[in-house]
Amino acid sequence: MEDFYKKVYHPEDKTVDAWYYIKSETPTQTTVLNVQERETAGRVWASGDIDYRLSVKEIKLPKSQIQVLSHDENRPGYFFIKIPYWLFKKNEGLEVHRISVSKKFTIRPDDAIYSKFADKDYLKAMAGAGTNMTRIDMLHQQRLEFEKPKPTPSQFVQQEIVVFKPNSRGIYNK
Repeated sequence: MEDFYKKVYHPEDKTVDAWYYIKSETPTQTTVLNVQERETAGRVWASGDIDYRLSVKEIKLPKSQIQVLSHDENRPGYFFIKIPYWLFKKNEGLEVHRISVSKKFTIRPDDAIYSKFADKDYLKAMAGAGTNMTRIDMLHQQRLEFEKPKPTPSQFVQQEIVVFKPNSRGIYNK
């Protein structure tokens, strides 16, 4: 079986073969998702896992230019696709950056990847690439908590104000 973590260039017919997640198809185009994992240089988790940045690129490819060669039984939705080299070079989103060893990704609170957690196809593509989905769920819940509306000044004033006063022994009580 072809290596999921690498692309293969064929100089004789100037094509590139790589694994991509097929999100949707129309009569004229195929929309693929490419999960890219870029290692953060010099950073390792305490568990020994490699630290990396996660991004998912969505690319629309003309059906007339590509050829689906096979699918992966162990990674639902992933297909081995032959793409002309000129089309591969034209779109940076098709570049394959994947890590095959034990890994954990880093994410910032303002990262654009959060918006993709709501799309089932993106989640399936990330799971197929070996992303820790438990970590995705945890980060998604944290993000939802972060986005909860904060109280307005009038709501804040209406809340009970608790005053702590020291008793005779210097211990603070309500």
